[in-house]
Amino acid sequence: MHIEFKPSSDFNNVKINRAPDGAMAETFSCNINWGENLDSRSYVKCFSDRKIMAISNEITGYILAKEAGLPVPEKCALIALPQEIKDEFKSRSGEECFEYGFAMMMADGSTPNAIIKIHSPDGDFANSIFMDALNKWPQTARLIAFDEWVANEDRNLGNFIITPNNNIVVIDHSNLPCEMLWECDDLINEKAYTNKLVLIYELCKVKGRSYSIPDDAFINKEASHHALILTSSIAELEAWWDYLLDQPRKAKLKDFLNVRANKARTLPYNQQSGLRMTA
Repeated sequence: MHIEFKPSSDFNNVKINRAPDGAMAETFSCNINWGENLDSRSYVKCFSDRKIMAISNEITGYILAKEAGLPVPEKCALIALPQEIKDEFKSRSGEECFEYGFAMMMADGSTPNAIIKIHSPDGDFANSIFMDALNKWPQTARLIAFDEWVANEDRNLGNFIITPNNNIVVIDHSNLPCEMLWECDDLINEKAYTNKLVLIYELCKVKGRSYSIPDDAFINKEASHHALILTSSIAELEAWWDYLLDQPRKAKLKDFLNVRANKARTLPYNQQSGLRMTA
């Protein structure tokens, strides 16, 4: 199992301060007992009762990304929240907090957003740190293929972590597929959804230097593994969907992922709309 289920007693302490880049949820710094000799520094993302689907989205994204071999936080869990977090959530948002949060072990490093804030007088320098790391990263094709498969339209500069050795860790999948509170009609099997990582490559230019995404052949090679990834993940996914999604959404999401995993995209990846399959 990729996702643990933890009681609130596994919180070692909670810091009632919002973590940076937690735009889509109240995200708190904390220490969680992940096991002997494991780093306890963590974040927990909290959502209101009406946004429980966001936790399902996070779990879906984490399980599939990890099974795909993408670098994600080492540990994640659905964790029962202590009363102090639920009270703080309500005081900030005015809404009741769902009784469980999505917790992840902290990955060392900084998001591009944080780097840009530090180096704000020199935006080119900050952008070059991220784009150079991304350009050298061997998993760019894998991530583009993954985001296309799961219809992640929310890849942004707040959900990458650049580690001290210039590796990249991907986080934050609360808005996949499509958006946080998706409806069954939003999941169109044949649709080419906007791939924000492709747009980042197209739009980010540093001192006149442009960057190019990997060739479609490399992306399609990564996409060819999606059917096997889904097969090996589906039992755990369905166990969580049974708890967090209604039956129509569960059935639609399973079909959506299965169809897209088994029908390779033939539309060039730099085309951001239309149908995945060219005539």
